[in-house]
This record gives sequence, structure tokens and C-alpha cells, in this order.
Amino acid sequence: MLRVAIGFLVWLVVRVYTLITRAPHCTFTDPETGEPYLTRWWLHDRGAWPDSEGRTGVQGSYLHFFHRSDWSRNLHNHPSAFGAALVLRGGYVETRTDDGGPVYQVARRPGDVNVITSGTFHRVELMNERAGSWSLFYIGPRSGKGWGFIQEDGSVKRAAHTDGRTGKTTARE
Repeated sequence: MLRVAIGFLVWLVVRVYTLITRAPHCTFTDPETGEPYLTRWWLHDRGAWPDSEGRTGVQGSYLHFFHRSDWSRNLHNHPSAFGAALVLRGGYVETRTDDGGPVYQVARRPGDVNVITSGTFHRVELMNERAGSWSLFYIGPRSGKGWGFIQEDGSVKRAAHTDGRTGKTTARE
């Protein structure tokens, strides 16, 4: 119960900060339905936001709100060398594999810290779709691998890039 209360207080302070400062934010949408998936508020980063390539996930700290679970059943990686999330409100079940190891599931609740490396592939399923899930997220330096999804044959297909300035989506091979 204490972890839930602390998570709520941290969320309240950070959320009020984003509202008062009118922190820049962006909302990612489900490519099939156009419905909101994730909203990211900028708290602190080490460069332009979005950067020169329109990326909205440059190294730094962000407040994340998951509107819904990941839409793809495929596990995905992140383009950073490492990152860490502190779950503040809500929560999710994460299906993941680390560095090609076995696939397993972990419940992430308020107060939990989730560390993701360049070798982590995962999928997030919200515990309560209507309530969503809030977390503080630190994105580390880029790994050079880009976003990718594990395919049925074990290969990784790179994800399309959506420019945070223009909204234009570019397919990647």
C-alpha cells in the first residue's frame, strides 16, 4: 500500500509539473485504428526534442501514459542501449526475453522498476485497459539497432519511423 501511495504522490507532482510548464508531449497511435497508444511528456533530455531526425525519444527523462496495451503480439526492442521505468500508477504484465533467453512474464505494479537493455525484447499488456498505466521513463543513449519486432522465424523486422515534427511515416527494411 505504501508503494501505491508513493507512486501516486510522485505521479501527482510530475503531472502537475507537466501541466504548469506545458511540457512538450507527443501521442503515439495504433497504426491500424488510429487510437491513442502512448503519450510521452518531455521532462529532461540531452538534445533537441524532437531531434533533427524527428525522433521524440532522445536520451532523457519522460512521463509516460499508456492508453492501451501494445497492439502487436510480437515482442519488440527499443532503440536505446538501456532504459528504466518506474511504474507510478496502474501497472502492466510484461512478456519479455533478455539477450535471446527464455520468454517469461513479470507483473509490473506501482513502485516497480523495469530495466530494459538493447538485448531486451518485450510486450506490455495493461492490467486495467480503462485506467491505463503511468510511469517515469529514462531513455539512455541510442544503441544503433533501432526499433524491431521478433518474427515467427526468429528474425527481427525493423519498425517504421514516424517523424515527430511532420507526422510522416517511413518504412524500414
